[in-house]
Amino acid sequence: MSTKLSKTGTKPHKTKAEKQDLTPFIKIGEYTSTSETKPDILELRSEGPQTFETEYSTCAYVWQKVNDKFEKRIISLHAHDSRNVSLLNGWNNAAKRDNLKKGRKFKFKTWLGVSRNNRPIRRWRFVF
Repeated sequence: MSTKLSKTGTKPHKTKAEKQDLTPFIKIGEYTSTSETKPDILELRSEGPQTFETEYSTCAYVWQKVNDKFEKRIISLHAHDSRNVSLLNGWNNAAKRDNLKKGRKFKFKTWLGVSRNNRPIRRWRFVF
């Protein structure tokens, strides 16, 4: 990483080349289906069951099918400022059942539902 400091002089920042080397996140917010019967479907391939922490969330590496080829991506399983841990729990349960072995293909279905408090909430389902 670059040793240049930010303008405040507190944190080193990454150079443009280093930023391009970063694995992109799957942006779940871009998927807009509101119907459980017609969800958005992401075709994924497992990189393995391991998770890792970032400053903001618990994540895992996956390969997402984009334009008929698989590209490495990061999926956020639980944002640290969110009480919704269902996706992380689902990931851990799938790992316990050996559904996340490296290279295993699966589908991630997602849609926007309504919570018990009548607020929008991300719903999902893994299909192995």
